[in-house]
Amino acid sequence: MDLDAVLERPPGIVLVDELAHTNAPESRHPERCQDIQEQRAAGLDGMTTVNIQHVENLNGVVGSFTRVRVRETVPDTVFEEAEIELVGLPPEELIGRLEAGKV
Repeated sequence: MDLDAVLERPPGIVLVDELAHTNAPESRHPERCQDIQEQRAAGLDGMTTVNIQHVENLNGVVGSFTRVRVRETVPDTVFEEAEIELVGLPPEELIGRLEAGKV
């Protein structure tokens, strides 16, 4: 994402996919969640997606039953002022994704 272009524009709302992922090497911040924090400090609203196993304090809990530990996590502080909407899958679909190695 071109953070400078977002801040210069500025749009009514910023959409950022996969909040927990690492940015490209040439980016200003190493992590996307840092981009979001800078956007919020500039007064911009945004929407993003994040899988629950990437939430720092839930990583171990989720990993204990999925047997998958992810390295990229988002600090809990990112969610302190966030409005969160949980969108989930039916258990059968999630189990199927786990068995297929998609999670």
